[in-house]
Amino acid sequence: MQLTKEVAQQNSSYTCVIDDATTSHQLTAETDVTLAAINLFEWARGGDVSQLEGLVRRNPGVLREEDDSGASLVHHAAGAGNVPVIRFICSNTHGDEWNLYDDEGSMPLHWAVERNQLESCRALLELGAEPNVLNKALMSPLHLAVSHQHNHLVK
Repeated sequence: MQLTKEVAQQNSSYTCVIDDATTSHQLTAETDVTLAAINLFEWARGGDVSQLEGLVRRNPGVLREEDDSGASLVHHAAGAGNVPVIRFICSNTHGDEWNLYDDEGSMPLHWAVERNQLESCRALLELGAEPNVLNKALMSPLHLAVSHQHNHLVK
């Protein structure tokens, strides 16, 4: 196992470089929060609730992080079919995380439908997601299900 970590100060923020081809990165008590942010969306997609719990204990605001396209952690979890992460995030925030929009106007339900994630769709609908909201392409989750031939999601 080879692990290299370089940290350089830049205007009171830090840049981390990690090179480790043999193991996955685990969040530990001594792991820098900046380093954890690198894997935040990966953890949401991977369904690793325990690692998110550890990070949230140190910094609850991470649950509201967005990627470069404005997608939230719930978008990523929904697209990957990770219902435990969806429920964890929604139960640990005070807003309606299931109704956040990315830069394309898509909500997590759009992502779940596009990626044919039945359980994510069920969980989001139970939480109150609206299946008729249009994104910037004027497509609702229902339209997406039919256009992608995911008709079983509509039932």
